[in-house]
Amino acid sequence: MELIITFLLVLTLGIITYQDFKSRMIYWILFPIGIVLGTLYGLFQTDTMEYLLTVGSNLVFIVLFLIIPLSFFMLKSGSLSALFDRYLGLGDVLMFLLLCFCFSISNLFLFIVSSLCLILLFYGFLHLLRIRVRTIPLAGLLSLFTIFVLVIDSIGSSIELLNNDIGFGITNAIISLI
Repeated sequence: MELIITFLLVLTLGIITYQDFKSRMIYWILFPIGIVLGTLYGLFQTDTMEYLLTVGSNLVFIVLFLIIPLSFFMLKSGSLSALFDRYLGLGDVLMFLLLCFCFSISNLFLFIVSSLCLILLFYGFLHLLRIRVRTIPLAGLLSLFTIFVLVIDSIGSSIELLNNDIGFGITNAIISLI
């Protein structure tokens, strides 16, 4: 059953990736489906109470993480609509929300920091090559990275995405690649 849940979660994330790369628009229904599948995945991995505390901690972290850019753009442009029209899509915010249900707080922090660094490096490299990119499919790239981590975990690596030891899961994933 756990393998089926993981497969459906990977499939949902794959559809999010495809839609974000193709049209920069994602069907909203995929996020609640992903949250339900992420919750089921998490409940297979850990104790219910521990999982609920983890998700609650993750939600607080994501809210604090998003308040800084939201406040900056709100002060800069005077409204949140400019932020969502030009810089950050609602799908990106919903993707951060979905990630709260798939990782422990330490792994979520490490995952977001490493993913955003990889995205910045990749798009910085494209900029150096004079390849002009108008928008970054953030939700799609985060989904792609999540698929990568879930697949590594499923093929036998003991990533333990919901282990609250500092960076245990993601660190093991990086080591397993080497």
